[in-house]
Amino acid sequence: MALGSTQVFPVISNERVFNIVVLLGRAMVFSVVVSAMLSNAAQTRFDLKNRELAMEELTRFLHAFKIQPWLRMQARQQMSVKLMPKRPQAVKDLCVCACASACVFDMISLILRHQTGALQPPFPRPRSQPHPLDP
Repeated sequence: MALGSTQVFPVISNERVFNIVVLLGRAMVFSVVVSAMLSNAAQTRFDLKNRELAMEELTRFLHAFKIQPWLRMQARQQMSVKLMPKRPQAVKDLCVCACASACVFDMISLILRHQTGALQPPFPRPRSQPHPLDP
């Protein structure tokens, strides 16, 4: 029923239903993946356009008030650093991780450590009581 697959046809109704469900599931997964990619591309384009507009506005402002060229350059450099995209959201940014049990938290930490190759856990383990040495 798909490109590159063998020519096997369903015989009984259960096989036909299963085949239809699998085809619909594949179509849904494909549409979600394409939608996510397009959404990410649109968001990136939107963010880039906003950064460009902010830099143009800063340039117009600095020219309008006749700011010295060396100071304009420094202001533009600092503004470009401030407008850099933020780091992607990580597990430690999620507030629900504080509610997770220690076992689940350790499993997530182990999986992320394995995937990233980090030697240290990517986020600290939550404590129900503050540590005596914490300020």
